[in-house]
Amino acid sequence: MENNEKKNYLKRIIGLPGEKLEIRAGLIYIIMFCRVLGK
Repeated sequence: MENNEKKNYLKRIIGLPGEKLEIRAGLIYIIMFCRVLGK
């Protein structure tokens, strides 16, 4: 790695219950699941 090369590192991702976290193509996606309770 050269001195002028910059890299970003992700140390921690925190999600809430019912959320799914994905990293695709360098982007972070938070997918929320909803459950409907019925009759």
